[in-house]
Amino acid sequence: MNVSPSNVNPITQELLSEITALERENFLKRLWDKDPTLWSRDSEVGVKIKNRLGWLGSLDAMAEHVQSLEVFAGQLVEDGFQYAVLLGMGGSSLAPEVLQSIFGNRPGFPELIVLDSTDPRRIRDVEKKVSGKETLYIVASKSGTTIESASLYRYFYEKVHKKKGEETGNYFAAITDPGTALVLIAGEKKFRRIFLNPSNIGGRFSALTLFGLVPAAIVGADIGQLIQRAQAEAQDLQNQVSLKESQTVLLGASLAHFAKKGRDKLTLVTSGRWEAFGDWVEQLVAESLGKNGQGVLPVVRETWEAQETLGKDRFFAAFSTQKDASPEYQDKIKRLRESQAPLLEWSLKDDLDLGLEFFRWEVATAIAGSLLDLNPFDEPNVTEAKDATKRILQDMKPGESLRPPTEPLLGDEVRGKASQAIPESQGSLEASFQEFWKMRQENDYVAILAFLPERIKIRKHLTALQNTIRQKTGLPVTVGVGPRYLHSTGQLHKGGPNRGLYLVLTAPLEEKNDLAIPNAPYSFHELELAQARGDFEALDVKKRRAFYLELQDTSDKVFRNLINFVLKTLT
Repeated sequence: MNVSPSNVNPITQELLSEITALERENFLKRLWDKDPTLWSRDSEVGVKIKNRLGWLGSLDAMAEHVQSLEVFAGQLVEDGFQYAVLLGMGGSSLAPEVLQSIFGNRPGFPELIVLDSTDPRRIRDVEKKVSGKETLYIVASKSGTTIESASLYRYFYEKVHKKKGEETGNYFAAITDPGTALVLIAGEKKFRRIFLNPSNIGGRFSALTLFGLVPAAIVGADIGQLIQRAQAEAQDLQNQVSLKESQTVLLGASLAHFAKKGRDKLTLVTSGRWEAFGDWVEQLVAESLGKNGQGVLPVVRETWEAQETLGKDRFFAAFSTQKDASPEYQDKIKRLRESQAPLLEWSLKDDLDLGLEFFRWEVATAIAGSLLDLNPFDEPNVTEAKDATKRILQDMKPGESLRPPTEPLLGDEVRGKASQAIPESQGSLEASFQEFWKMRQENDYVAILAFLPERIKIRKHLTALQNTIRQKTGLPVTVGVGPRYLHSTGQLHKGGPNRGLYLVLTAPLEEKNDLAIPNAPYSFHELELAQARGDFEALDVKKRRAFYLELQDTSDKVFRNLINFVLKTLT
């Protein structure tokens, strides 16, 4: 988007006024001074905000860790480690996944696998892949008590201990804040290394801290250059005379401006390996700006058909390296330019610009929060699903199934349950499902929330379902895999505007294929089901339009019939 005075349309003129307001408020100087009044005048809230702004000054401190991190990674290479499995969730796992996707692992360095699932099938997939290989397990948790990370740690520690005995600690590392329970556990179990991250940095703003840099070093990425690119952007922002010349300021102002105009569906257009970056942006933006009845919904990994028209509630951001600018990417850009849709686009020098992009989006999100009168550094509604999950697990009786009471929707292939927001139908559950779709309105969106294993075939089925619903309704459709999405878009779903229609998908698992969690009264599949039910109940309490769908299994046949059924009920 060109915002030079010589090429200003009516929308752009209003956008320029947003940037002028930032200049008038001396925003960037106050940002680096860590002035909490940019987001709240409440002194108590201000104290909490100030304790989340450490990311602004952490780059220089992180640069001092580069050499020691490279030495640590070199030791892993010398010791023959072939894999590193990161056990994390949300902010501690999404940035490392982006790093592995974009850089891969340098020859001789361990391959990074991010495990942020409680699905036993996904856990078995990872276990099978690293079986017989030297593997380092990295337990990453800011709080040190994240239920997913803690459960996965206990499971893999027990597995490794059976083979390695007293040497088990050498196969584990921890990344956490000082003083957490994880610090004590890692010390007691003699982990190979304990990395202590500054405690004044929120999880989703931690990509350029040890939570991101340790995994980056392990795969052999040039972490020094990553930091330097971010430092250069930080320096440019601090020296900025005219904010109108800053891509970062323009991005932040655009997020807020277009949200105010009803274009609150931020659609990311990326290409190749950079598609994974959208998953990180999704968490950062949705969790930071989705609250108090407001929100910006990131839409990522979409495929568009040539004849499709995209709604007037979208704002597009497109970026890619020249190497990753595929013909499909170029075609999307061409079509967006021709459509006159709001499009902000820029080019990346190379993959190491990832450091710059992490920092750019963090600053832009802080700017948008200020312009929208939101505090982007809290997540007030995330605990709702967590609390519901905890209650379900505590109330569970021995031998009791955690599958919620459902009714046949598509025979036994798909069973369902409607939230209270959907009017009761005098007919069948199918009639209620039709009512669910009839409740959609302009500017709504659909979210597919799948508590299923992250497998290529299942992802293809979910994408097919996503495309079917979008093409039939014209609404943006997102796909979230649970429990990962609970720590990102989950905040927006409950705290943002009531514009979502939610499909919560689960599939039962035979007991013999389940996995026990050491020292826990529930298994991984029971935890997964409790998380799915907990989120559905949290959505229900908020009177969101939601449908719980239990698939008989994850076969091609069941998904094909589900998609056809959705088409039928949308007709």
